[in-house]
Amino acid sequence: IGIISAFLTGGATDVHHVYQVYIRIRDDEWNIYRRYAQFYSLHKELKKQDTLISTFDFPPKKTIGNKDSRFVEERRRRLQHYLRCVMNHLVQTNLNLVSAPDKELLISLIPFFGEVCSATEDRGRRKRPTSRNPFSRLSHSTDNNPGSSPQYTGL
Repeated sequence: IGIISAFLTGGATDVHHVYQVYIRIRDDEWNIYRRYAQFYSLHKELKKQDTLISTFDFPPKKTIGNKDSRFVEERRRRLQHYLRCVMNHLVQTNLNLVSAPDKELLISLIPFFGEVCSATEDRGRRKRPTSRNPFSRLSHSTDNNPGSSPQYTGL
């Protein structure tokens, strides 16, 4: 897993950075595109489900200067490290992910990793509650109610 780029997108009143996350499980690879606010929502949700997540380094919100290229690169690097810590923890706590890793299983555990994020947020408020814990025994939820997410519009 890696965050391979960050780029500005949005209209005149909603310019924001989107992070391109590259994920590969065996021969299956895909990219997802997420705003910082979506990472923040993921972090808040995971902390509720597993207190160990709160010990992982997560970059704080910043409203002034958050478009500066050095800031964006540092945030990209820290978000990448955070996702790698989450993935390592997920692998350590889910034997099925070790024995038979695949894209569908990962997305069922953490919908954030789906190409259409089903746990999106809007200005810091979740659109739908989630109750499953990806760090407990494997759950086979079939909730496929995707929300909206930013789409890649080119560099």
